[in-house]
Amino acid sequence: MLVVWEKMPQVEPINRSKYLSVWAEDSLQTSLKLAQAAYKEETDQSLLVQFIPAPKNSSDFERLMQSDADIIIFSEANVSSTESLRAKTEESIPLAYHPVQPGSKNELGKSPVTAFISKGTMQPTKSIRFARFLAAPSRGQYYFAQGNWIGVNGDIWSFTPEIKILCSPRLQSFVSAKLHLFNMREGAVGEAEFKDSPEIESVLQVLGQSEGKQYLPDLVICEKSVNLDPDLYKRQLMIHENFISYVLSSGRYKQLCKRLAFNLSSPLQIP
Repeated sequence: MLVVWEKMPQVEPINRSKYLSVWAEDSLQTSLKLAQAAYKEETDQSLLVQFIPAPKNSSDFERLMQSDADIIIFSEANVSSTESLRAKTEESIPLAYHPVQPGSKNELGKSPVTAFISKGTMQPTKSIRFARFLAAPSRGQYYFAQGNWIGVNGDIWSFTPEIKILCSPRLQSFVSAKLHLFNMREGAVGEAEFKDSPEIESVLQVLGQSEGKQYLPDLVICEKSVNLDPDLYKRQLMIHENFISYVLSSGRYKQLCKRLAFNLSSPLQIP
């Protein structure tokens, strides 16, 4: 839709190392301006946020994908176009849902407003960090709530989140390499410990029945034969054909762990 695209702001070249470029649909303007100011005050990260009309068709989405934005934020109302956009994004993080009046047939209420991090960004860590800020209950969600947006179950905010991973030693080489790259991308500190299946099951059983639940790992990757307490851990993705990932139900960084599990779920060869 040419009319929509013509309304998008024309921007002078900026210092990309200094600013994050964010394009967002204009219905989010009030909440995002408040969040932008709070984020700048807390992290000293400058953001260039531009508000555009919500894309309406495939052509609008294609133009968005060709933009130089680090982050694009809009409603996932067009499934086919959104899938096309996902293929060209580094990561996507849900932020909120449209407020829907009782009896309304508005389809926007069923699709989240999502932050899409561009694969072309030169600042993936800063981009994901801002998206995590917006999804955090004590940070961005506060400002979305002020605008009557429906919240998401985001992670607790931390500039540098720390997670513990307990994993089978058969995956040590693969997980160590992937985790190093994931930590750099997310701006996180993930530390992995490797134990055989019987020891994993034993350690988690003891910790789960003790007063030391704070020592439970955030993410467990183990053989299918290992039995974990379903009240403590929720099954996530298959890692190869013999390994399963589990996320700690009470963990502070469940969404971060889910992204790591997805990152690890790509095809691999086990020695």
